[in-house]
Amino acid sequence: MDHIYIPDRSSTWKTIRAGYEIINMSSNIDESLKKDLKVILFAKGALIP
Repeated sequence: MDHIYIPDRSSTWKTIRAGYEIINMSSNIDESLKKDLKVILFAKGALIP
């Protein structure tokens, strides 16, 4: 193995945080849907290799 790619996690976390904030600030999204979307965002962040 010559090299290993290490992803830039800081930019990924910033993207996840931005998505979370957009969902959180939106007033036209049902609260239960907001909760589900936040869980999905955090799950995606936890699964970053």
